[in-house]
Amino acid sequence: MTFLTDPAHLPALLKLWKAELLVEEALGQNLEALKPEVAKNEGRNYFKLPLDLEANQAFFLRQSDQLQLVPGPEEIPFLKYLAKEDKARKRYRMPLDHEVWVGFPAFYAQGKGGKPALSSLFRFPLLEIKYPEIDPHHDPDQISLPDSKRIGLISEPSASSETAYFLDELFLSEKLGLLDEEILVLRRQALKSSKGGEGVVLALWSQILGTEQTTLDWSAFLADLGAALQKQPTRPPRLYPFGLAYELDQGQPTKQLQKDLEVILDEELTPASGSPAHAYLYGEHEEPKREAPIWAQVGENQLTESQELALMRGLTDRFSVVQGPPGTGKTEVIKNLLASRLFGWAEKLDSPDDRASGMQHLSLVTSTNNRAVDNALEGLEEPGLLPAHIRLGSRLMLSRQTLPFLSQYLLLLGQARPVEGVKDFHRLKADLRGLELEIKSPVAARRRYLLARQLVDAYARANQVEAMDLIEGLMSDIEGKRGLRAFKKPAVLEFLFSLFPLAGTTLLSLRNGFEMDTQSLGLVVIDEAGQCSPHYLLPALMRAKRAVLFGDVRQLEPVARLRILDIQNLKKQRSIDLNEEQTRFFSTTSEQPRSAQHIAQEAVKKPLELVDHFRCRPDIIGVCEDLCGYHLNLADRPPSVTFGPALGYREVIGQEQRYGGSWQNLAEVEAVVDLLRRFNGFGLDWGQLAVLTPFRGQLVFIEQALTRAGIPHHSGEGQSDQLGAVSTGTVHRFQGGERKVVLFSGVIAQGEPNFLNSRVNLLNVALSRAQDHFVFIGSLSALAKGTYTAILLDHLQKKGVRV
Repeated sequence: MTFLTDPAHLPALLKLWKAELLVEEALGQNLEALKPEVAKNEGRNYFKLPLDLEANQAFFLRQSDQLQLVPGPEEIPFLKYLAKEDKARKRYRMPLDHEVWVGFPAFYAQGKGGKPALSSLFRFPLLEIKYPEIDPHHDPDQISLPDSKRIGLISEPSASSETAYFLDELFLSEKLGLLDEEILVLRRQALKSSKGGEGVVLALWSQILGTEQTTLDWSAFLADLGAALQKQPTRPPRLYPFGLAYELDQGQPTKQLQKDLEVILDEELTPASGSPAHAYLYGEHEEPKREAPIWAQVGENQLTESQELALMRGLTDRFSVVQGPPGTGKTEVIKNLLASRLFGWAEKLDSPDDRASGMQHLSLVTSTNNRAVDNALEGLEEPGLLPAHIRLGSRLMLSRQTLPFLSQYLLLLGQARPVEGVKDFHRLKADLRGLELEIKSPVAARRRYLLARQLVDAYARANQVEAMDLIEGLMSDIEGKRGLRAFKKPAVLEFLFSLFPLAGTTLLSLRNGFEMDTQSLGLVVIDEAGQCSPHYLLPALMRAKRAVLFGDVRQLEPVARLRILDIQNLKKQRSIDLNEEQTRFFSTTSEQPRSAQHIAQEAVKKPLELVDHFRCRPDIIGVCEDLCGYHLNLADRPPSVTFGPALGYREVIGQEQRYGGSWQNLAEVEAVVDLLRRFNGFGLDWGQLAVLTPFRGQLVFIEQALTRAGIPHHSGEGQSDQLGAVSTGTVHRFQGGERKVVLFSGVIAQGEPNFLNSRVNLLNVALSRAQDHFVFIGSLSALAKGTYTAILLDHLQKKGVRV
């Protein structure tokens, strides 16, 4: 383990995390392509740099660390954009820092929402940009600057092949069709070169042509690159002979997270000993034994021993970590944790006039994705009662989900009679005091939750006028796209969360609702922490008095865009003094996709594990046990649909074919269609079936085949049920979902299934989505060639049946 050992190391780690976020944003950013006449009037956050100028070429190849430009029609819109940004930043007393990047060559393609977008392949950040100030309100045609007023682009000097560029590997894979192993070869070839940036470009050119290139001819390179793009099966982007200088979009998805890290760094916030943040950063966290609290339950199901222990520890420990293997009921534990906290708030309310003091009573559910947050909050409703939870998040989430919710809440509250609310409150409070709290049966726990919900409902009705004013104000802020201005007032915030003591938001949107105030939130629950990058978690933990993490390091991991080499490059560029062991420990990379769950499990002396499995038939989850080393209690439940053994296979002797940077196997596609029809013919609804594959290329052909066959289907997250339609997707998009029958197309038949055997996570998730039947489609002999796939093969041959 290599946790921090000295608070003096924390600033370096924060700087590294922020730098990682910036690079991830830079690699993921596409620029909205603006027409010249629009850019001239409105400004734009980029300008073009022709590739046929020697000075530009030297700068792009990192042979020169400065580039001086006389502003002309191309650069004036960029200066106008900077002038507007600077004016706004001065108004809000923000630093005039600009994160400017350079990339080449430029590509034009459809971005999100079908809008035209520009991107680039080889990218690097500037150390500094110098630029003349202009009046953003002047007519662009009247702006004329002397030659002495130049734009200066300044980069890190003496860049080697190792540090020259951050490569957009997603572009290399999806647009140029390079496989992961080919990208690794490209990087190794570049590292061997002594030609700096030129060596990296030559390595890519050599990869495209299949022959070694030793001298860079710009025209020939661009021609060959364009030809390689045209060969790909997907619609190719257009290649242009210029590079781009651009500022990172101020609307970056991780902008609020970056701001939180800045605040922690600038204000020198130090996590208190014993706090969740301290445990996460310094490890060796151990909790004293505490008396088991009284808890509440949403339903009346008997908790298993491991579920009850996780619930108790979540209510009492400052920092607890729960490993939740597939199908072990972690979402139910989270719901009951929230129910128990709500009961605790109801116990504290003595009068309708009471208001929360601070937010120690608040319980917040968060995760990297909206689905996990919504899953945790769903099912907390009670018929006839006002909701006690509120969903927060980005402006888009507020307008699409929070606003309709508040509108409905306002409608229901408007029908209430405050006098009856006061009477009901006092009656329910007497009932609550009269509960025999020592009774620990599920029925008693359910009774506690229901009484607490009724009390909070009566509290809202008793405060009808004030509550309606508050809700109307929030709705006005959201409709006016002002975010949640009312949140700036502590009294408003405290009353809001008196009405809604349970809340949910994503980690990226946390700052939109909650300022950085250490240990201000009573409980923070982080779900799917196994998919959470290490640097996403600290701001949430800094705000938490108590925190509980739920996740599984053997299911899907964080998506990493950076390699270890990129992280080392970042440290050199930003002069970050953090030792190599700590750097790797707290970073996620393509080679080592560490998650927040990894770190958290190592931070506590006794991580918890849910061990009772409910979802799959024993023979299915038994494969996962052998793959992952789980020690689960398997209930031999009768399947809801059965056509024999839980495991099946259809051996297909096909041939995998390259499809862009992915793979497809048409013989397996035909088998998928045939098996879907068979299961449907046996009486299964299409909505009870799912088709998964590890390769997005195969998914394209499967969905096309289903469309031709007239089989209704939808692609997306597994939890997003669409009645009467087969669920299709790559394994990466299906964690959290489940279906009665899962068909799995392996694709690789003649080669070796390296992707499936690189880590256990993919097979584990694919198998554990199937409740009653898992059917493998593909080559059994190919399965024998890998460590993990051989385990699957063994189970298929011993317990499976040919279908």
